[in-house]
Amino acid sequence: MKYFFLSLIALSFVQYSHSECKLQSSEVIKIGCTYDQCGFFNRFALKNFARDKKYNIEFISIDKKALSSQQVDAVLIPGGADINPNYYATLLPKETDLTLSKLTPEGKKRDPIELGLLEKYFSLPKSKSPPLLGICRGMQAISIAQGVPLILDLKTQLNLKNRIYTIDKVTQRAPSSIFTKHNEAHALELHHQAMDFQYYLNNKDRFQHFTVTALSNDGIIPEILEFKDRPVLGVQFHPELSLGKLRKNVFNWFLDQACQYKNSQKENT
Repeated sequence: MKYFFLSLIALSFVQYSHSECKLQSSEVIKIGCTYDQCGFFNRFALKNFARDKKYNIEFISIDKKALSSQQVDAVLIPGGADINPNYYATLLPKETDLTLSKLTPEGKKRDPIELGLLEKYFSLPKSKSPPLLGICRGMQAISIAQGVPLILDLKTQLNLKNRIYTIDKVTQRAPSSIFTKHNEAHALELHHQAMDFQYYLNNKDRFQHFTVTALSNDGIIPEILEFKDRPVLGVQFHPELSLGKLRKNVFNWFLDQACQYKNSQKENT
């Protein structure tokens, strides 16, 4: 499976214009990974896009302590296991069947690390907030950290087929950093849970600092979550396994933001 995706991904790499943000050749962008060194395919994609931009990057494992000490220039929360619904059970209807979440040792290990890191992250001054990218589980963790619960199982609760190696059309619904000229694209999905979009809409007055900027499946599943006051991006799809502009735009956004953050911290020292 790994080599199948590698062959597809290699076809999607073309030369893109370099970001205006520049770094010295000796400088290294340190990307903090909350699990598995950010995942093989994320590392593969980021290394290729960084090479195109002439950036040097390094992946390091982090928790909230590393974030506090400003050891990283960017943070990535990759996809993976379900988050224990006990972390957001108070936001769910009482009749919700919590066993719809598939709890695993991976999730048990990651939950306190990633949710603790997000709590710390959103307590930092905006000027000290490195860019944060959450992919699939990562976007769901950001949603929970902001007080928006998840749909525990798309098939059971929304009568929508679970998105297991499914290609979905992602459609823009609001101004976005990821969509530039076009308002839709396709991306690979690998999940059975999602941010509860109806809850978000019903309580939108509480969430004016971030916006769901893209949806899929006739407006049911939030696909892109963007913040207005911090460099935070959540994507429900998997850009590392997708082809085309969403892949390019997500990783270019992340690297450009990391470069800008690194330069801003130099200016403040």
